[in-house]
Amino acid sequence: MKTMIRLLTLAAVLPAAVVLNAAKINVSSEPADKMTDVRIAHTSDKESLSIVLDQIRKGLQRDANRFLAADQTLDIHFNDIDLAGDFEPWHRVPWDEIRWVRDFYIPRLKFDYKITNADGSVLAEGKENLVDPAFQMTGSMTLDRNETHYERQMLTDWLRQFRVKKNKS
Repeated sequence: MKTMIRLLTLAAVLPAAVVLNAAKINVSSEPADKMTDVRIAHTSDKESLSIVLDQIRKGLQRDANRFLAADQTLDIHFNDIDLAGDFEPWHRVPWDEIRWVRDFYIPRLKFDYKITNADGSVLAEGKENLVDPAFQMTGSMTLDRNETHYERQMLTDWLRQFRVKKNKS
């Protein structure tokens, strides 16, 4: 029984320790009315943008543990977001509130970014315009499907280039 309690305690504490040693992620964006398509069914554009940015932030934070050093900060500001798929209003209720993901509704992300060290020195910065015409063929087959699955996959692929090489001791 003691072993089980120790394992459960470790399982609860370990994720918190990983987050404490993770790179810092700051996500911001233009207002919802400036975005091409961030709409999520049954929500306003402002609420949809908030949900989309939260999902992107969580995905970037997960990836930061793999690709960035613990003392680095990624600031990312989205100028435009066009989610994969689209709503097709010609379908009857309730089908008009479904995001239809088809190969011609391509995800697009335009953003500015900056990666800094703890001392504030800039490691990388720039503008990106990510587009993935083959998004349905390149996405991972995970159970982590949400409104930003394809966009998060594009960001993971983009962030991979900043991978910190760890010394093997």
